[in-house]
Amino acid sequence: MGHARLLDDCVVAASILAASQASAPTTGSGKWFDTTDVEGDILVVVNVGSVTGSFGSLAVQVQCADDVNGTGAANVVDPTSGSSGTGYTVAANGLLTITATGTYAIAITGAQAKRYLGVACTFTGITAAVMGVDIVTRTLQSGKGAP
Repeated sequence: MGHARLLDDCVVAASILAASQASAPTTGSGKWFDTTDVEGDILVVVNVGSVTGSFGSLAVQVQCADDVNGTGAANVVDPTSGSSGTGYTVAANGLLTITATGTYAIAITGAQAKRYLGVACTFTGITAAVMGVDIVTRTLQSGKGAP
């Protein structure tokens, strides 16, 4: 089996609840994800269902912070920086720019993150979007990590 893992020890936490967003959302105060019990990499999954207005772009920056409220937030650089594909690009600074609806993921190594993770989004040309951002990870003790 090699690296195969069971999913029963994974945690999925909503960084931004999937809903219609009237403006570019950011992880709210008290909602930053605690990485204390994370084992291995962290996957940030962005789901974009539909947009209102022209679909210029939706930019997603993963950030790390010192506490659950986002104090001292700093950008996390994605290890796949400089990559691109259909509907997205990842810049050298780790900024994921989405130009089409769909599901996109950014892998973050635990070594890069301060204790708490969140995201900051920016809309260009979009007046509203149905979207959400989830953080998926394996924890040392199932159920830990979520705010």
